[in-house]
Amino acid sequence: MLRTLAVAAIAVAAAGTAAASRAPAWSHPGPALEVAAGPPVRVVRAPAYHRPPAAARRAWRAFVADVGPTWTAMWDVATGTPIRAWGRGLPAPGATASATAAERYARAFVERHIDLLAPGSTPGDLHVVSNVVHAGIRSVGFRQTVRGIPVLGGQVSVRFRADRLFMIASEAFPHVSAPPARPVRDRTRAAAKARAWLEADGFAAPRLAAFDGPYVLPLVDPTGVRAYRTVYRAEFATRRPATRWDVFVDAWRFTPVARRQTLMFASGHIAFDAPVRRPTGDRADYVAPHVDVTVDGEAATTDADGVLSWPGDAPASVTVTARGALVAVDDAAGDPATADVTLAPGGTARWSAPDDERVDAQLATYIHANRVKAYCKGITPDMAWLDEPIRATVNVDDNCNAFSDGTNINFFTRGGGCENTGRLADVVYHEFGHSYHAHSIIDGVGQFDGALSEGGSDYLAATITGDPGMGRGFFFTNQPLRDIDPTDDPVFPDDLQGEVHADGILIAATLWDLRELLIAKYGQADGVARADRLFQAGIARASDMPTMYPEVLAANDDDGDLTNGTPDECEINEAFGRHGLRAIDVEVSPLGVEIPQVDGFHVALAVRGLSPRCDGEGIAAATLEWNLRSDPARAGQVDMAATGDGAFEGAIPPQPEGEVVQYRIVVRTDDGSEWSLPQNRADPRYELFVGAVTELYCTDFESDPAVDGWTHGLRSGADGEGADDWQWDVPAGRAASGDPDRAFSGERAFGNDLGHDNFNGSYQPDKVNFARMPVVDASGYSVVRLQYRRWLNVEDGSYDRATIYANGEPVWQNLATEDGTTHHQDREWRFHDVDLTRTLAPDGTVQVEFELASDGGLEFGGWTVDDVCIVAYAPSVCGDGVATGIEQCDDGPDNADAPDACRTNCTLPMCGDGIIDAGEECDDGNADPGDDCLDDCTRPDAAPGSADCGCRAGGTPHRPWTAPALVAALAVVALRRRARRRRPRGGAPVPGGPSAPSPLL
Repeated sequence: MLRTLAVAAIAVAAAGTAAASRAPAWSHPGPALEVAAGPPVRVVRAPAYHRPPAAARRAWRAFVADVGPTWTAMWDVATGTPIRAWGRGLPAPGATASATAAERYARAFVERHIDLLAPGSTPGDLHVVSNVVHAGIRSVGFRQTVRGIPVLGGQVSVRFRADRLFMIASEAFPHVSAPPARPVRDRTRAAAKARAWLEADGFAAPRLAAFDGPYVLPLVDPTGVRAYRTVYRAEFATRRPATRWDVFVDAWRFTPVARRQTLMFASGHIAFDAPVRRPTGDRADYVAPHVDVTVDGEAATTDADGVLSWPGDAPASVTVTARGALVAVDDAAGDPATADVTLAPGGTARWSAPDDERVDAQLATYIHANRVKAYCKGITPDMAWLDEPIRATVNVDDNCNAFSDGTNINFFTRGGGCENTGRLADVVYHEFGHSYHAHSIIDGVGQFDGALSEGGSDYLAATITGDPGMGRGFFFTNQPLRDIDPTDDPVFPDDLQGEVHADGILIAATLWDLRELLIAKYGQADGVARADRLFQAGIARASDMPTMYPEVLAANDDDGDLTNGTPDECEINEAFGRHGLRAIDVEVSPLGVEIPQVDGFHVALAVRGLSPRCDGEGIAAATLEWNLRSDPARAGQVDMAATGDGAFEGAIPPQPEGEVVQYRIVVRTDDGSEWSLPQNRADPRYELFVGAVTELYCTDFESDPAVDGWTHGLRSGADGEGADDWQWDVPAGRAASGDPDRAFSGERAFGNDLGHDNFNGSYQPDKVNFARMPVVDASGYSVVRLQYRRWLNVEDGSYDRATIYANGEPVWQNLATEDGTTHHQDREWRFHDVDLTRTLAPDGTVQVEFELASDGGLEFGGWTVDDVCIVAYAPSVCGDGVATGIEQCDDGPDNADAPDACRTNCTLPMCGDGIIDAGEECDDGNADPGDDCLDDCTRPDAAPGSADCGCRAGGTPHRPWTAPALVAALAVVALRRRARRRRPRGGAPVPGGPSAPSPLL
């Protein structure tokens, strides 16, 4: 039931909208949709950083050519649009002060780059809906339409500061198309099917409050837009449970398409010290600002300080209510309470009812609703909505919850083990925070997100009380409902749980950390004020938790150029970085199967997003550590060379053929902190295999593996939907499960629950399932190996086991530890080599299985595999007539006598190697240019210093091999072999892969 949910999402109203009004449906995408049929739509947007999706690359190149190379972007993978892009500002004369100049510039800029910002739209599809200056930033917002119909959630916006355009945002949808709408003659009849859908799910007597449209409703999957539907919106309200729904019905048949719950509920767990925080704690006498009273029968109102004036100097008889100019408290259980008191000149009249839950809830809610309004007024003094009245309803016949409808706030009675939520100060602040968020959103610029609003509302309550323990007293104790300064920092996306209150702690903890850092920098008062302003500026323009980072940076900027930093850039970077919400990208060039090379095996590292302006953020050193898997004592380390712009290069020294080399990169920053790649405590080193191999079987899963002979099934555990969850598809990148959002090569991969349809991306508990390769004939080969790419996320092997079998024998399993806390969590595609030789059947065949065995709790994403190969390996043999591996040539047993002068060690003669070969007059290594051996291994025909010195004595001129030339040639060969497409069995080396990013840090 919805009553058990921690929150339902918000129905927002744009800033400046009249009190108690609701914003039109197009002004925000609202909470996650519940579709009437088909798989669920996207709930969490997992953005990509820096690299544009394939569909946007051409438009992004044109954009960069226009604005310059300093700009960077955060991308919506599903729509292919830059949800935020920022960089060195472009001059926009007069844009900050003049709305006309700003709109003219913004419109021309958006039209010039419409293929990037709103692919498939025309300039006429984008309509200006806002042009405002807020916290020194002018924002111009455009709403997206198609054929004049608003596209729900579709918007494009532009930011100006200091007469410079320095940030853009697009939540527009690409290539929108939808059928026309059928005219509505009777809205009640048109909404009948929508009402029936609600009634069928237990919502009694839904009341139709509004019917409007048409709109275009995008249905978005994690990896793309599934469909566009033309719809009308039917708004319904129910009393018990208290809900409000937007139901979208097909604009032709009026059948339900989707719905969303638009009330905002707080969590049902709050402890309070009433009325300071909760009834079982301290109480205080608060002045009652702007409260309506009658004085000797005449209507009057107190001022902001609770001061009441009346004629004469005699004591006054005053009738007090809990209603006023800014907050009107209603009692759902009956008429609002009143009290008759006597007020002496210069005295204080108190209204106290600590033992009367119903009355105390009215008093506490009135006081704390006024307090939070005044606090928010200090953050945003120009927000007109804060000067308008809101309705606060207390003693609603329900318990363990509270909610906001986007403007008004509502609180439940005591019961079910929970306190009356109207008596809890933190709950009042939190619920008002939802309304504050809704009215802060700049139309066409920001968007509502449930987790962002929950976290922001928790932060608002905490910054008012100065206590990160939010909601004390909810369960009649002093324990907090949520602690936004937990001992273990929650990190995005690892700690997402799919529940908005739990997920919201990520941004709440980030904002609290920023508040603490700014207090340390500026002192208590100034630090809190700065943090609060950045919080509000962020929720005004952000569309979810990840977009808070660039929006907070933008709000902190002072010159319209984010490439030169902001006043508090370092504190913002630290706070958001602690929680994985900062755009830092690390890329390691992955190795796999490598041909032996005389100059070793090159590894490149690129780090983007660190700020050299912040102490400790410069990279002091990067070290490449390596060892042989067969003999870990054979190890070494190499200092990687900086090549500029956060890039480093290093080479693992040449290693013997047939060995597996393990390596990692350790990065040290200027502040002494250290982190290493790969980031997987259970498997903390990359692998590469040295030697040429012969492919016996390979698949990149771009065709159906079932056709190729792959099978999968449930080995044990209760059968049911998703029990055997092996899927062949495009990875959906479910953040909570740790799954990849792309295949290693091509489009498709194979793995456990790839997150499509009604799957959540995680394997199920208490199941053993498997995927089995076809039988591979390896007869005639002495060494056989499995070599593939892996993205595996599984609990510690003490609980959940990921196993590879060959002919029924286990050949690899994830790490199991005594304390069971070292989970195997790949954050990138990893090359993995497994020796299968000892498991070959007598007839030389081998069959490999990937198995996952789960226990009863804590599930991750499981196996995802790509580019799977069974290969054979044989070392190079000089003199066998076949040039393989590191051999430069091989003419057979009589190499030395062959026409190409191939040496007996299968190398070609080189000038400069210190050996005088046929055709060379001398060769002393040519290290001394002043001796009598020239660089081409010939002697001068005159004494050193003569006019003829340097001339060849005779013979045919030639260009011998030099050492640098040999290295270059070998590198070209290796590159070509690595780039060659895999072929059926026949001797081509297995290629390495393209560059792949490591996870955000």
